[in-house]
Amino acid sequence: FFFLMIRRPPRSTQSRSSAASDVYKRQTQSTWGKQVVTKTGQKYNIRFYEPSMSNDALDLESKAHRNQIMMGLVQFEKVNPKHYSYKPERFKESIILVAEDPATKRLLGCVCLGIKEVFLYGEFRKSGYIFDLRVDTMAQRLGIGRALTEELENQGILRGVSAIYLSVNQNNEKAIALYKKLGYGDCSFRRLGFWTGVKNEQVQLSKVLPDGTKLTFRELSKEEGEAMTRQYYSNRDLFLKDLGELTQSESYVGAFAVESDGERRDYVGAHLVGEKPINQRTFSKLIVPRSYFDSRWFHVVMMGFLSLIPLSIFFTLSRFKVNPKINLVLSVGINLGLFIGYIKGLHLMRIFRTDMRRGRVINAFESNPEAKNRGEMCKFLCENLERVAGQRDIPNVMINFDERDPFLTYFKRGIVSPKPVTRFMMKLISGNPISGSKLFTIPPFFDPREF
Repeated sequence: FFFLMIRRPPRSTQSRSSAASDVYKRQTQSTWGKQVVTKTGQKYNIRFYEPSMSNDALDLESKAHRNQIMMGLVQFEKVNPKHYSYKPERFKESIILVAEDPATKRLLGCVCLGIKEVFLYGEFRKSGYIFDLRVDTMAQRLGIGRALTEELENQGILRGVSAIYLSVNQNNEKAIALYKKLGYGDCSFRRLGFWTGVKNEQVQLSKVLPDGTKLTFRELSKEEGEAMTRQYYSNRDLFLKDLGELTQSESYVGAFAVESDGERRDYVGAHLVGEKPINQRTFSKLIVPRSYFDSRWFHVVMMGFLSLIPLSIFFTLSRFKVNPKINLVLSVGINLGLFIGYIKGLHLMRIFRTDMRRGRVINAFESNPEAKNRGEMCKFLCENLERVAGQRDIPNVMINFDERDPFLTYFKRGIVSPKPVTRFMMKLISGNPISGSKLFTIPPFFDPREF
């Protein structure tokens, strides 16, 4: 239901990105080591993050995600890691900057940059990914977010970074406006989905199609997975130069493929990653506090409540001499609606449980886009990926594909957002210029560290 509450962006934002992306940002006047005074008199310094700031930074992160919708009936919170630098440390090189009140040492804002080498617009570039830009609610609209981002770009230039990109929620209009002012242009619009059929079942290793074609499912070796992925993504944007950054990460499960027995030996495959939902949003309230859903008595009371309501409606309408058939239809309809809502609530709580690993299917690849049984191969692959996830103790699987990605049609299972949920924005800050479209090639490579 929360997908329906995301507003569709204006058409102009979904077109090719503006010329602002072409603007090269030579190193601006740095605020490093200088005390900045805002128009309201607020003073702050920008400096590097230190481990002693972890609790304050995590507090900023929690506040940024502590919001509510539907008149407070649904509330969200952030599941934080043990220390703030957990996510940046997953990159081989990273930068964390903070804005600090020099008098009280209180953190007013923070931002992170993960640095890696990726293929981007025709060549490999040392690129940075901005994430977790947070500004204290009492210090917003004072230019702190802009100052942090600009100084992060300056620090990136000093480390040889030539391009910086980021992802932002479609409904975060303030952040989108800020990044556009800073010269970032749209390059990808992504749709989010949850696979709801994950079960701990035996993997089906083979399948014969009606035309006699035999499909075989198997887990690829690390070398095979990297070779097939490199063959498909080598000239696509955001492809990692060092695939070991993906395949050697602690969250990586493996690469899997379905092959046909035809003359061409066509195949389709994808990667599966899974980790605990650290640094992710989850429900703290769904009409009732989350803790209620862990109580057996709550479910007993709910079942009794769901049974009494339609009976009460039936007897009330009977007293007013409503047509028995209409009375029965209304009572059964209301009972069915409440029961479905209850089941959906249980399912959402299961998806966002904080003690379970959260899976993600990423970077689908194939040998032949014109394969005769492409759709059946993708379907068989997805069915088995759900089974693999269940066996690896990953009850929740997500997808996050560019809306132009041809694989999106075949990987739609369960709940998929009808419109883009996030957008990627990019800016070149040094290096060789680009021309033409700024949208990423389809499909762009996806790095799970960015989520």
